[in-house]
Amino acid sequence: MQYLGIDLSNTDANLLFVSDGREQKLLLRTELCRDKREDRWYIDAEAYEKALAGRGSMVQGLLAESERDGLLVAEDTEYRAVKLLARFLKLARKQVLGDEKAEELRTVIVLPDYRLAFVRELAALLPQFGFPAERTRLVSREESFLAFISAEPALLAAGEVGLFDLAEKSLCFYMAREKKEKGRSCLYAEQRKLRDAFTLRMLSTPQGERMADQVLTVSAERLLRNRHFASVILTGEGFNRMSWSEGFQRAICKGQRKLYQEKELFSRGAVEACRLSENSGTAPRLICAGRAAAQISLPVKQYGEERELVLVEAGESLLTAGGSFRLLPEDRKELLLTVGAGPRGAAQTLSVPLGFLPEREEKSCYVDCAFRFGDERTVSLKLRDAGFGEIYPPGGEVLAQEVELWE
Repeated sequence: MQYLGIDLSNTDANLLFVSDGREQKLLLRTELCRDKREDRWYIDAEAYEKALAGRGSMVQGLLAESERDGLLVAEDTEYRAVKLLARFLKLARKQVLGDEKAEELRTVIVLPDYRLAFVRELAALLPQFGFPAERTRLVSREESFLAFISAEPALLAAGEVGLFDLAEKSLCFYMAREKKEKGRSCLYAEQRKLRDAFTLRMLSTPQGERMADQVLTVSAERLLRNRHFASVILTGEGFNRMSWSEGFQRAICKGQRKLYQEKELFSRGAVEACRLSENSGTAPRLICAGRAAAQISLPVKQYGEERELVLVEAGESLLTAGGSFRLLPEDRKELLLTVGAGPRGAAQTLSVPLGFLPEREEKSCYVDCAFRFGDERTVSLKLRDAGFGEIYPPGGEVLAQEVELWE
């Protein structure tokens, strides 16, 4: 089996291709170059050669503009940024694969910010650029982190696992823990963005190095205090050289915590996510950005017995969660949604008013329901009067409502 993990940011793309135990790594700038004379595009060294020779125009900011649904300009022509991003991914894949055939290739693309509307658009677009939908996934960095440590069970068995990611312009901290629920392993992860103004330029002078070490030391002491972290992993370009961070490393290793470094953590996590998807029945349940934080269900009666109709399982992908069904309300007052307990809060019941339905006797109005996630906090519901057989034809009344799951 072939796997391709792509850790994507607005500046770089870190690729890891695994085929029959062999690995190929590639680090690219997330940039394109358009030929001045024709609509042809290049990446990496070929792109810079074209631009330096005056035969092409460089285009940057592919991911940031795609998330904003923005436009980018090359050779006086406007392009949708998300299409250029998809084109970049296609060229990057071609470069890392080389002469390898990709007939059975599974690809996981890791995004630093999992914004569902953008993820939906990119996922719909990628098949046009040679990424089959059934073998391509888009995941959050939190999910990639969980997939990575799921392949290292000894890490979680000892306690919580922390991760510091120091990139060119950001410093993030991730936390992961394991919990057994009904005999199944559930892995939880969350992210904290620590300092938006942090840049690697701080490490260009001795004074900047000392300041950076102080910032990270204070952050580590605050984040690791009163928690059961057994190990901490470092990743990101900022940790390629470690000599400047002695105070930070000492703060991490207090209390016999273990310190690890993994340069390609997110791309390796993407490869592990590919493998987990092949063993979904035995794989741990992942609760993190990009996945449902709790079960959502609907109390119903079936053949006179009360039961729960599960709409969304905890850990289900927000991108694919959703569906449609038909129900017969006992009255026309409300629809009750049950949101299970999860990392965002206690279990609760939410009411969706059914006042849009026509006046009829009880149990004489079918309702067609369709739902999907608007984002990780909201579910978009669409309810339609489906009538009642030949007695009451569908009236055409429709209710579209956003239901907020957590404050």
